[in-house]
Amino acid sequence: MPNVLLANNEKQYPCAFLKDLYASKDKFNLLKAENGKEAINILESNEVDLVITNMEMPIMDGVELIAYLASNHPNIPVIAMSSTDVPANVAANINYKRAVAILQRPIDSQTVLGFIAKGLEIENDSGSLTHVSVGNVLQLIDTEQKTCLLAIKQGSELRGEFYFNGGVLEDASYGDLSGDEAAIALLSLDNTDIQIRPYPKKKVEKKIKMSLISLIMEGTRVKDEALHNKNKKSLELDGDVFKKPSTEGLSTERASDNKKGGKPMTLKDILTEMAGKIDGMMAISVQGMDGIEIAQVTAGEKIKQLAVRFAMSTKLLINICRDLPELGGELEETILQAKDAYVYIKLITKNHILVIVAHKDTALGMIRMVGAKYTDQIKAELS
Repeated sequence: MPNVLLANNEKQYPCAFLKDLYASKDKFNLLKAENGKEAINILESNEVDLVITNMEMPIMDGVELIAYLASNHPNIPVIAMSSTDVPANVAANINYKRAVAILQRPIDSQTVLGFIAKGLEIENDSGSLTHVSVGNVLQLIDTEQKTCLLAIKQGSELRGEFYFNGGVLEDASYGDLSGDEAAIALLSLDNTDIQIRPYPKKKVEKKIKMSLISLIMEGTRVKDEALHNKNKKSLELDGDVFKKPSTEGLSTERASDNKKGGKPMTLKDILTEMAGKIDGMMAISVQGMDGIEIAQVTAGEKIKQLAVRFAMSTKLLINICRDLPELGGELEETILQAKDAYVYIKLITKNHILVIVAHKDTALGMIRMVGAKYTDQIKAELS
């Protein structure tokens, strides 16, 4: 049952609604403090779901108490009361993100009970997202500057949590891990559901050091590595990212052998065969719209780390095309031209893209032709 803390000097400022607060014991437990200092002691030893504070109190008044809450328990909803009009500068101090109301005495029971119900509803607000990309949700929380706890589950099992305060990822937990290590471990999980919960009432220590995009990219790398460890050893080509690699020895023969031997071609086999048909190929990958690579043939680690950014850019272009009906409404393919390379991106399904990175000397028409030729095969493997 929720705990509601009332901080008020009852002798000096008696609450006409106190009797009705006690009568609501089926809805919440009432805790009482005579001043801000007593309230802090209660906050440090109890789980408190909502605070009602008078602005005028001895020893420590309401402004000081709310300032303490903002620094130490920023997600506990607050209802403030005053016997006079609250000056603008004082209102600014108490109007922090979880303020429910600023009420002027006298206050009737129905009014305060209504605001208590509203405050507890905010505090207990939660929701669930199933079969979604953890990386995408983290970026949304970051963009919208939300404050919440994200519980990451696989089936009924809770695997870990992310802690966001004002859009800032402060910490993550995964088993015995915390901080960056826990965040990366959670981002590398498959088939996850997300439950959105209220942020903890006690202040969370900031342990996250890496940027959000770096965490997502590293989680992608770990997930990709785990995927390929289950399959054949990844094909690695010599050369730096934007140094034209040699395609000599690429395993076009390997894919052909698979077919001749009657073995089914995997998605990796298809990409390897494509690589053998593109002179100057640097990397080919199929990835989800969350930047998670499904399969890849790459010339180096640096290319793999671009996966998330390619996916983010593609989603932006998809939205632009949909917003401009004169373009046809849907994105089919796009080509990025760098100083020494082409990046060809083709939408395979609504949730997957094909990315081909090739040296600038490569014929662009050849890249597009190869991409189009294998689209149906890749789509069949993804279905």
